[in-house]
Amino acid sequence: MYLYQVILISLSLVLIPEPGILMYGTIRDDSCKIQEGTIMKATYFPSMGGDTLSISTPLRRNGEGSNLYTYRLLIPLSTYIPGVRPRTGSIKVGAAKAPFQQEFRIGSSSLTKVETVYFSQRDRGTFRMYSFVW
Repeated sequence: MYLYQVILISLSLVLIPEPGILMYGTIRDDSCKIQEGTIMKATYFPSMGGDTLSISTPLRRNGEGSNLYTYRLLIPLSTYIPGVRPRTGSIKVGAAKAPFQQEFRIGSSSLTKVETVYFSQRDRGTFRMYSFVW
């Protein structure tokens, strides 16, 4: 009975969601291709291999007639534990920083921003601001 309880407790700890990263920022649209409510898709490709994560969020106009838009998205994280499959739909992080290819795509347009970012366990519950111009 005791071993059964230890196994259940161990499994429940693996399934507890961890605080993610709140990513937010502004986009200045000099191209005039973005409209209120346009969906921005953020995709994270692990450079070391593994599951890709995509998150979508609507863009909000920052004032009437403005070409500034704001966004906010939560990047879910889960800790990498050798031999245990982490929850799906999250970025797997460990103690060391790992590189990811971050791609922002605006709606169905050709507006795309790509760069390398790094994530680790130390990023749990943090905020990142990322703003750019098109």
